[in-house]
Amino acid sequence: MQNLNNNTAVTMAQMAKYSPNHVERKFEAYRVASEQLDDLKRSERFFDKEFKGDDRETHLAEVRNMIDQMELMLDGLTAPKSIGILNRENSEAVVKTLCLMVNDLRKYFILDRMITKDGILALAPMIIVTHSSLTLEEIAICFCNAKKGFYGEDFQRMDGSTIMKWLKLYVEEKQFRSADKEYTKECNFKAGQDVGRVERGDSMEVLLKKATGAALVMKDMQRKNSKK
Repeated sequence: MQNLNNNTAVTMAQMAKYSPNHVERKFEAYRVASEQLDDLKRSERFFDKEFKGDDRETHLAEVRNMIDQMELMLDGLTAPKSIGILNRENSEAVVKTLCLMVNDLRKYFILDRMITKDGILALAPMIIVTHSSLTLEEIAICFCNAKKGFYGEDFQRMDGSTIMKWLKLYVEEKQFRSADKEYTKECNFKAGQDVGRVERGDSMEVLLKKATGAALVMKDMQRKNSKK
C-alpha cells in the first residue's frame, strides 16, 4: 500500500507484469503458512505445559526452531489485506490510494469523456463499499488488465460506471478461478494425489510437512494421556 501511495505510476507499471493467479498464489501461500504457524504454536503450548515425557525438551526445542523458521518465512510472504480492513484501519489513506490509482488510469486513456477529479473522489468510497473484499494489489491488477484491453477496447468514455464494470468483471473471474481450483482439488483428492504447492518451492513444502508432523505428535500424545 505504501508503494501505491507514494509511487503510484511506477508501482502500477510494475504490477502490469503480474497475473491474477500470481497474486492469488502469493496470498494463498501466506494463508497456508499462517495456519501451520498456529498449529506449531499449539504444539509448543502442549509440550511446554502438558507433556510429561522424558524427551519433552527435545520436542520443545524442535517445535520452537520450526516456529522461528516459519516466522522468518512469513516475513518474506505477502500478507493480504482487503480494502475493507484497510478502510477500518485508516480510511483517509486507502481513499487517497484508490484516488491515485484511478487518476493513473485517467492519465493512461485518451478519451473525450473522462472521469473528473470530483468523480474520482466520489468513486473511491463506492469501490470500498462495493468491493470491500478485494485488496489494493487485486485492484491494481484489474486496472492493469483494463489498460491491456482485457475488458474491451471499443469504449468512448471512462467514468465511474466503466471502472465499476471492470471491477465487477474482475470479481466474477476471481470467483470462477476459485471454483475451478476447488474442483481441481476435489478431483486430485479423489485420485489420491497430494498437490500442495505453495510459494518458495520444496523448502516451503518440507517445512509445512514438519509442522504438520509436530501437530500430529501433539494429538497422539493427547490421545495417549486421555487413556491413562
